[in-house]
Amino acid sequence: MNRLIALLVFLALPAKLAVCQTGSGIDEIAATPAVASDLATLCKVWGLVKYHHPGLAAGDVDWDAELFHVIPAYLAEESSSAKADCLVEWLEKLGPIKEAKPAKSAKKKCIEPDLHWVDELSSERLIVLLKAIVASRHAPTSYVRFDLSGLVSFVEKPYESLTYPDTGYRLLALFRYWNIVQYYSPYRELPDVPWSQTLNDFVPKFLNASDALEYRLAILELTTRLQDGHANGGIGDDLVSKFWGVNQSLVRTRFIEDSLVVTGFWQEEIDSAIEVGDVIKTIDGVPAKLKADRLATHIPASNQPTLMSYITLRMLRSNAEEIVVEFERNSKLGTTTIPCVSMSQLGKLRKEKQAKAGSAWKVKDGIGYIHLDNFTDEQRSEIMDEMMKVDRLVVDARGYPRGKIKPLLNSFLRVRTPFVLLSFPKPDEPGAYTQTQQSVGYTRLDTLIQRPKIFEGKVAILVNVSTQSFAEHCAAAVRVAPKAKVFGSTTAGADGNVVSIVLPGGFNTRISGLGVYTPDGEFLERKGVIPNVSILPTVNDVKQGNDRVLHVALDWLNCMIHTDC
Repeated sequence: MNRLIALLVFLALPAKLAVCQTGSGIDEIAATPAVASDLATLCKVWGLVKYHHPGLAAGDVDWDAELFHVIPAYLAEESSSAKADCLVEWLEKLGPIKEAKPAKSAKKKCIEPDLHWVDELSSERLIVLLKAIVASRHAPTSYVRFDLSGLVSFVEKPYESLTYPDTGYRLLALFRYWNIVQYYSPYRELPDVPWSQTLNDFVPKFLNASDALEYRLAILELTTRLQDGHANGGIGDDLVSKFWGVNQSLVRTRFIEDSLVVTGFWQEEIDSAIEVGDVIKTIDGVPAKLKADRLATHIPASNQPTLMSYITLRMLRSNAEEIVVEFERNSKLGTTTIPCVSMSQLGKLRKEKQAKAGSAWKVKDGIGYIHLDNFTDEQRSEIMDEMMKVDRLVVDARGYPRGKIKPLLNSFLRVRTPFVLLSFPKPDEPGAYTQTQQSVGYTRLDTLIQRPKIFEGKVAILVNVSTQSFAEHCAAAVRVAPKAKVFGSTTAGADGNVVSIVLPGGFNTRISGLGVYTPDGEFLERKGVIPNVSILPTVNDVKQGNDRVLHVALDWLNCMIHTDC
């Protein structure tokens, strides 16, 4: 009887579409291993068709609603062959397909689509149909857009009113995110856990999410599996903000030598006994290590050092106006409170602190210093003129650059030199990427017309986990200068542009859209910009206000000036 009801629903498409904006009509689904496996297969089929079938190109078919339409009938079938036949009958209703001639491209593919799972299906009839749909692909469907530069964006319904989406919409969230990564993430093959395994693991989590917060936490946990530092989510979401804590303490911290160390303050005076160099042991009675482990399951990061850096940003968040911490100083324990402020107030304090930092340029002992996180367009011309007056330079990339910095990057090379490779998604072949070179330095025409000045001295580039995305891009560009070396520790390893994804409930998250590689074709993602000289700060460095990375770099700059010692 249940199977008959499901099949009758399957045939009642128009009525089903009319209600899908307020509810999917799908109640609880038992998260058994067999059901989870069946739904994982459905997810892959639904996503392949979404991005390949020409019948979806015009946007006349609501593919979200079609998912809700097919799930009951599909799960009601008892055998794998009957389930496959159900899918074939469903897909054949989309209309006829014919093979499309592949678009000619001079660019060589660097990433092929991952469609091997199609051949692993048990139904030859379904395999043949899916391969025909792939072969019919000729242009992006209505769910994907490409701009003139080749960057991708996604067109999806947010369903903002669904604070706690029902079972069907929760599955839609998983299916939507998983397939976007499957076809439009250049880094889908890099996670420690295969992306196909992640799908199998998360079907039960989304089925069992029992309230609005659990649903959001399931999404956040899903994003961590991609191990992409750009994949953060829930910004501006009230429930997620309360989960982290709506307020932030006025203390700045960092994990150093496996300890949570106080490194500074967001305002000059705070009402607390805490000092720079103190090691925080507990926060509101919770051991720091235990809290870090709990947070880690919901924070995406490209590598372990960067994960610890991201965790630090949330360790001292609270919904209260102060937190109580136990700390260690000189082998003695103490307890104190630390005041907290709202995130908006913290944003103002950060801007004030950055404004007080002053110019991005300074000279000391004949060495020029460029601080990228203070760099602005207004300073660019002055910096480019002044740097030509010194023969040694420090480029501090331990922060995010502001302004148009490319002219500055060009000034380190007399000829155009490749410093990274970029991969772009192929509009006519979902899951495939092509590569192109990106160079830095002046062209021959620039040299003839502008006669630009070139900095030809020694350059020390400073990096750490705060060197992320465009900052990594800048560090990679400067390091190709003939007399440049990179000093510091692992960078964020989050490279490429950022692409937004909206999921049911209006939940926003992101991924990297472009692949970034070394000129030799090695991924920069997760690895980051590898230092020539690796240096990690110590707790004593923090206590003494010692910038170990800078000191080692200065030793190199001052060692036999004008040589490469």
